[in-house]
Amino acid sequence: MASSRLFIAFPLSEKIRAQCRARQDRGRARIDGIKWVKPEQMHLTLLFLGQIETETQIQIETIIQDLAGKTPPFCVTISGIGVFPETQAPKVLWAGVSEEETLMRCQMQLSKTLSMMGLPPDVRPFRPHLTLARIKTRIKKKVLNLWMEEEARVPDGHCIMETLMLIESRPAPDGPKHITRFSADLCKDINVNDSEKPSPTSNST
Repeated sequence: MASSRLFIAFPLSEKIRAQCRARQDRGRARIDGIKWVKPEQMHLTLLFLGQIETETQIQIETIIQDLAGKTPPFCVTISGIGVFPETQAPKVLWAGVSEEETLMRCQMQLSKTLSMMGLPPDVRPFRPHLTLARIKTRIKKKVLNLWMEEEARVPDGHCIMETLMLIESRPAPDGPKHITRFSADLCKDINVNDSEKPSPTSNST
């Protein structure tokens, strides 16, 4: 049976992609030995699913559609920079994403529902981020750390999450190609901003 290598993610705005590209350009001028991710390939990934058969993919699309219909658009903040798994042995360079309640709830709901379908759960805690680069060789950690300290002072970016996508990652000689297999718009009839405003009787400072 046919299958595809899939993940679930939110797309990024062109403004955020441009900000990531500018950050990469600054890093590229300072650090050797890093494989930078193409900005057009960047997403805010919620779950990596691995190889999924076509029949299961159809079920996943229904789950995504149902979740999107119950979720309002929301804003995340892009700030900070870091590495996985640790600074002494960096493998992935990332930009941080704020742990907004709606974002975390979406990821948790998807993980729970797909686990009930029999898909293996990701045992790692969800840490929202944008992958900027992968480190394949030995690099000058002192130079990397200095650059990261400078990048930590870059003003925050903001991005509205409006569409949930199921994306295929297809291997290619110059890096994986990402192909959108299904997308569902979040429900704009739900006004999250109103729900987050303090009530007239609440005290504010």
